Amino acid sequence: MIINNNLFIFRLRILLMQITSTLKSVKTNLQYLSLLIALLISGKAAAAPMPSDTVGIVQLNQFTPPPNQLGKSGYIALTHQRQEMNLCVPTSASMVLEYFGCPITPRELKVLSRKKKYDPTKEFKDFTFTMFNDLVFGMSKLGINWKINNYQNTRSGANSGLADIKASIDKGNPVLIDTSIYKGHTFVVCGYNNEAQDLIVIDPNIDAPGIRVISYKVVEQIWNSRCVGYNGRGAIFTDRKL
Repeated sequence: MIINNNLFIFRLRILLMQITSTLKSVKTNLQYLSLLIALLISGKAAAAPMPSDTVGIVQLNQFTPPPNQLGKSGYIALTHQRQEMNLCVPTSASMVLEYFGCPITPRELKVLSRKKKYDPTKEFKDFTFTMFNDLVFGMSKLGINWKINNYQNTRSGANSGLADIKASIDKGNPVLIDTSIYKGHTFVVCGYNNEAQDLIVIDPNIDAPGIRVISYKVVEQIWNSRCVGYNGRGAIFTDRKL
């Protein structure tokens, strides 16, 4: 009987060890699962940028401006400015105004969009998003009259908008457009090339020279104003007349 009891205790210990090992394994797997869920929820598991956020970025030595041929291709050389947080709209406008010979800082344009007078001696704290309507209204107080056009989120809407953008480029006037990259972002269209079927963009949210070359097909996918509450394709058509 003693032998049998010892054997029973030994087998019980082995069984308990196996159960403990299994429970540890389950616990570890549950911990890994919980961590993965937490990472997915926080967004840390998707640290790499989405493909659309990096679309078309080229370095200066990789870029050859297309010739200015009416109705075929065109390019306007803008000086790149790096935006501050959320100031893509006023920074895009500032780049165009600098090209037109009317330098106004993005911060001043932001204040103007708030229907206020800019005072460079005051601390600037307004890093909120800027709506196209607010920017255009603020600039009108300086005698700068740019036009907002909205196009449908359809292929025909994209085609109509692209035709207007090309015509504006041919006149020497860049165009600001809303996009879905970075979950809502504005940059400047400063060129096009029908043969290559792409637009040339200066983006204030990437380092100098800030050039993107984006195909018409991809432009159709990312050009929209949904991130600012409008189900369409927003654009600001600039005008050199000051």
